[in-house]
Amino acid sequence: MAAASVLVEAPSTPPPFSLEPEANLAWNRALWGDKATWVDTHRYGYKWFDGMQQENCGPSVLVEKFLLPHLHGQRGLRSMEIGCGAGRLAAELIRLSHVTHLIDINPVCVQMCRDRFRYYPIVHCFQNDGRTIAEFGPNEYDLIAAHDTMIHVAPEIVEGYIEGAVEKLKPGGIIWFDNTQHGPDPERCRAGLSSAEVAAIANRLGLTVEAQYPQSGQDCISVLRKGTPRAVATTQSDEHFRSKIRQVDTELDRALRGASEWNRSRIPHLRGTFIKILRELQLPDAASGAAPILEIGADGQLASAKVLASLTGLEVVATNLIVDGYESRVGDYNITVRQNGIDGLDFPDESFSMIFGRSVLEHISGLPNFIEECYRVLRPGGVMFIDGGAFYYSPSGHHMAVKGVTGTHYGFDVMPDLIPPWFHLLTNAEGMRDFLRDERDVPAEDAEIIGNYIFDSPEQNRLSGRDIIRCFQDGLFRSVKYDCTFVDADPPVELLGSHSRFDLKCHGISFCVTK
Repeated sequence: MAAASVLVEAPSTPPPFSLEPEANLAWNRALWGDKATWVDTHRYGYKWFDGMQQENCGPSVLVEKFLLPHLHGQRGLRSMEIGCGAGRLAAELIRLSHVTHLIDINPVCVQMCRDRFRYYPIVHCFQNDGRTIAEFGPNEYDLIAAHDTMIHVAPEIVEGYIEGAVEKLKPGGIIWFDNTQHGPDPERCRAGLSSAEVAAIANRLGLTVEAQYPQSGQDCISVLRKGTPRAVATTQSDEHFRSKIRQVDTELDRALRGASEWNRSRIPHLRGTFIKILRELQLPDAASGAAPILEIGADGQLASAKVLASLTGLEVVATNLIVDGYESRVGDYNITVRQNGIDGLDFPDESFSMIFGRSVLEHISGLPNFIEECYRVLRPGGVMFIDGGAFYYSPSGHHMAVKGVTGTHYGFDVMPDLIPPWFHLLTNAEGMRDFLRDERDVPAEDAEIIGNYIFDSPEQNRLSGRDIIRCFQDGLFRSVKYDCTFVDADPPVELLGSHSRFDLKCHGISFCVTK
């Protein structure tokens, strides 16, 4: 079954916000149908409220707090998202689903999600007319969800979506969406139904209002169930998950308390990593007599090692190429510090129950050999989480931090405009040295060092996203799950003839694998 494609050109300038259905649809098409708005202004939605949605009220947090308790441990859902945008909520739904249908009025959003989730065979993207989901099958879905969508949609249209969802849901299925607490507020571009109106419609349609969660400002998340209500009791598995997240929060705060502002800024990203691990992998634990955990490329604060030691009760062997000062930060944790490179692992066969490596993939020069080494030292049934970036094919090409002969420090943190985006893919080492010397007034000796680092340094590899994925798929591991993130910038057209768009856009990849 395929939903009909309704191609509507997005106006270049959004019309005034309106509660009238047709004018409201025109406003939504214009505002959300422009790719530049998504990419440059909103950064795919992750920059709304100065990025606070990512940390405090982003989809992962909302799902954890306000959806999981209503699923009662159910996974393998058949789910639908209405108004998928750039895929913020979809990224959470696919972790709970075996089939996910993403719907949007705007072809730009549909294509962004197709690009983002192209390697997920469970994800299917469709364009609709902005009003209905009539062409999808009845009694088909466990969950129909919408986030940051229905609050902007005219009340008449929202009511139509709820009516349509009743037919599409299986008995016991859930409608999960946000509405305005007190009704339309055009000054805030809020058009949707009030909480009381949602409850009245649910009552008319025979739905149970299982919960309505007020959010900051004037919004609300409503949870409606088709058929017999279920008590919103936390299941043992859900409570276990939340207790582990609280433990992660405590350990990250403890490990990085008093650390630099830069180190503290990593907390949301580290938290997101461990949420992913807890969702995707079965962690080993001391009670089952599991072997130690190996961390590759441990950070200087040992923050990740401390979280892993706390979550599992196991010894964590924290390794890095340089470990000066690491021992002083071990404290009372069961952590052993070892100096070790990342291309070869100096440990006996089947030594570990888990391998963890964060931000290391870009530094591994011989990735196939590294994967073989991980397989060798991991016990049968062991798990591995590892991530990093295909940085060479990103706009910057690297995260350079070098010191020149003159004593000057060069890096994208201190000199973000030193090298134009994508320039390393348009030139060679000699051209880079000439450019730095002639256009940026970099001394010749320092330009030589920078050029050598970008094109020849063993500290980073030059693999594309597809190269990295292929290495894991061709390796010894048979259970391989991965997730990609993409850069916002569009590559120059002169690169598209010799490089795939996916390789130029794929910035980061994380893998969850099992032996």
